[in-house]
Amino acid sequence: MPQSKNVMHFNIGEYIDKKFFIFNISTGGMSEIYHCVDITINKPFALKTLRKELLYDKEVIDYLEREAYKWIKIGNHPNIVRCFSFNHYENLPFICLELIPINVGTSPDLSNLMKQKKLSIKESLQYVIDVALGMEYANKMIDNFKHLDLKPKNILIAPEQQAKVSDFGLSKINEKLNIIAGSPYYMAPELWKNEETDQRTDIYSLGCILFELLEGSPPFVSNSIEHVENMHMNYTIPKINNNVFYGLNELIEPCLMKRKEDRFSTFTDFIACISKVFYSFFETMPTIYYADNVINSRDHLNWGCSFDEMAKYNDAIIEFDKAIQMDQSYYLAYNNKGNTLNNLEKYKDAIEVLKKAIEIDSHKETAYYNFGLSYVGLGDTINAMLNINKALEINPKYSKALAGRGHIHFRNKNFKEAETDFLKSIEYDPSNFLANYSMGVLKEKNNELNEALHFLNIAEETGCYKCNIYLDRAIVHDKLNNINNAMSDYTKAITHRNQIVEAYYYRAKTYEDLSQPEKAIVDYSDFLSKKPNHPFAIDAMLSRAILINESGDIHTAIDEYSNILNIEPKNYKAICNRAVCWYDLKEYQKAINDYGKALQINPNCQVSYADRANAYGRLKKYDLALQDQTKLIELDPNNPLFYYNRSVTYELMEQLKEQFEDICVAIDLDNNLAKAYFKRANCFRDIGDFKNALKDYEMAIEKEDQYSSNFIDAHYNIAQIYMQLNDYNNAFNHFKICADCGDLQSTQNLLSLQRHLKL
Repeated sequence: MPQSKNVMHFNIGEYIDKKFFIFNISTGGMSEIYHCVDITINKPFALKTLRKELLYDKEVIDYLEREAYKWIKIGNHPNIVRCFSFNHYENLPFICLELIPINVGTSPDLSNLMKQKKLSIKESLQYVIDVALGMEYANKMIDNFKHLDLKPKNILIAPEQQAKVSDFGLSKINEKLNIIAGSPYYMAPELWKNEETDQRTDIYSLGCILFELLEGSPPFVSNSIEHVENMHMNYTIPKINNNVFYGLNELIEPCLMKRKEDRFSTFTDFIACISKVFYSFFETMPTIYYADNVINSRDHLNWGCSFDEMAKYNDAIIEFDKAIQMDQSYYLAYNNKGNTLNNLEKYKDAIEVLKKAIEIDSHKETAYYNFGLSYVGLGDTINAMLNINKALEINPKYSKALAGRGHIHFRNKNFKEAETDFLKSIEYDPSNFLANYSMGVLKEKNNELNEALHFLNIAEETGCYKCNIYLDRAIVHDKLNNINNAMSDYTKAITHRNQIVEAYYYRAKTYEDLSQPEKAIVDYSDFLSKKPNHPFAIDAMLSRAILINESGDIHTAIDEYSNILNIEPKNYKAICNRAVCWYDLKEYQKAINDYGKALQINPNCQVSYADRANAYGRLKKYDLALQDQTKLIELDPNNPLFYYNRSVTYELMEQLKEQFEDICVAIDLDNNLAKAYFKRANCFRDIGDFKNALKDYEMAIEKEDQYSSNFIDAHYNIAQIYMQLNDYNNAFNHFKICADCGDLQSTQNLLSLQRHLKL
């Protein structure tokens, strides 16, 4: 039944692709079926597509394509709903099916028929024979064919009352969506146990359907799915209660055996048995329907186009060749074959085929356009432009060709010309995916982000099924600081049927910005597992290693950096970061070795000199540390910290004069450097210059953060100086400050001083 516009893609009375007039709609658990008339040929069809929310699900889309592929491969049989083609209309995937006529508001399936009336045994057996004949044919056309979801709802009854099997391949979609209503009653034990299946699994389901036709309900029924499973697995096969028609139980039991080895081996065997039963009851053979419609060149063309849509390009070529064999002047067959050869990147072969299309009809623009795409693939921009321009001479409003020419301009960095063509293409066809998508990319490149978003949103509406625009839009959202939208689009780019692996990389970067390192590590790992040789791979490895190191797993981080260096031995960042890891592990010599390698690559790197000097200091190789610190001062003579750090090394080497000189330079360069005042105060104190010592300690206290170690030590040292000067009151005050900051030694000194002052 029709639903509101915000749920359904289309409503009754509307058109799909301007040619399929919708006169009725039916729905399933995952699909919408539009009952249409193709007004160009005045023929009815059923167009089947997915519900809106499923169009973003890669697995479901793949299942739909597989269903169509299988269905088309089966071909034409009177007991199978015929699948004509798989196409995109208005950027939605559609399976084009034989329409089984119904009254508005009803369903033509066997389940609905059973609700309306009690079927006779003859009718019941005939319907089951119809289904078996269809399944037998499917098994002849496709090796190891399995339906796996046979049930009354998937058996349609045509006006002439023959049964037709439908919904091939949908069991997997239903399984993903947890749509199980009805199916458990017809599921063979091996399906419940997730064991290997074959046509005997479908024979079991057909046996359940036959039982239901005869008895009014399936053989195993319960309100509990778990109980239904147990019944299929363990319960005795129930008997048919019929005193008139004997032999029904002997027919059903071989269908419903628990072990598939004990069932009918094939549908052919089952048909032979049920036909004998039918004849014994009614003294006539069951009706067998024969296809009265011959497959023509147009059918092969439609199937070829369908296979091309599904990227089954070799199958598409086979169908186009069959169409050409039937009609050697069939322009569309040559044109579409050329397009498929382009998709296979067989551009030279495509050119030869398209030449034939142009020989047949030189006044059609499509072959020239595909001709142009062949030359694009060969890197021949001149001939590409010549042929696309020829297409536009024939049809100046050919939106596809305008978008294609714009794309060539874009690749050649002729951005102004590209934009002109894209906008013209959109003018003639506002839903042209390539034009809208390319405009979005162009606007993003020009940093016109809101306009980029506008075009990418339209591209999503017009091509979300086949094409993945989500990485580009996520990057735009990221630049606009729309983080939630960016993350949503990164995820869509990853889960889209045409996955963009780079989205893992960009999403990892965003996770880093959001301080979610665990998720970032997972995304970097997924990216690297899928694209280990990608241009971004080294950066992803570096970023992952940094996050791993920050998590505290230093050894794994070192392994990561080493892996990078196996690929790029002179990767500067990896060498420097591994050196830091070695330093953190107190492997100072290994850190020094890596810093040395880093300095060979970048001889003026101040960080590497500074860190290597620290490592030398840890090993007490003060002369080597001094060399690196002196080099730092040569590189940046106005950096106060370089002088301060060298003063510390001089102190350790007991070169007090040089220490004092460097501290003074550091203070001259930065009179707010608290630790330099503290160190110079120590120098004054050690030579007995208490006046200057007290002055520098006070400066250190003024500029130091309260409760820092230097803040407390400065007060403590002041107190000690006052003790030497017998100024106990000032000493008391400074010890008290230290004690208030939690210094235990100052607390003890304070207690002793209090006793002394009382005396």
